[in-house]
Amino acid sequence: QPQVSRDSLRPPSTKTWLWDVIQRVRFIVYHKMPLMDEIRILVDWSTSQTSLDLYQQFKLEDMHTSLFLTRHYMDQRKMMFKAEARWMEPRWFVFFLNEQFYMGGLIIVAIVLLIIAPMFVFSDFSPLRVPTPIETGRIDLHLYMIQAVRLPGHGTD
Repeated sequence: QPQVSRDSLRPPSTKTWLWDVIQRVRFIVYHKMPLMDEIRILVDWSTSQTSLDLYQQFKLEDMHTSLFLTRHYMDQRKMMFKAEARWMEPRWFVFFLNEQFYMGGLIIVAIVLLIIAPMFVFSDFSPLRVPTPIETGRIDLHLYMIQAVRLPGHGTD
């Protein structure tokens, strides 16, 4: 029986760091080209015998793409550094060097500041707000009277 790779639409990874990076970058460039992926999906769907409709085919390809990229991210991550090694060091500043601190904690702080800062700056209770008293004012009121136009047959004559 012929061997089927776990990724039948794309060649299996050779498990070398450089080739994986090249393959992933090549796929990302192809995937980011406008309408390229959609045309391939349309051609695949119209020439294959499938029970999926077009919407389902697009969803299937989107899931396949996500899994493909995730697999390559995880393979690259396994080759470059070990996840366990980050937590083995007993120093206190390991927490601050952790990507979870920057990508999770600081982003949450930035989002909260983005929401709270405008309310703080523009509220009446803000110490940054300087009252601007009105010293003078002027109003001009012009009234004009326009003669009404009566159409024949409408209204009283």
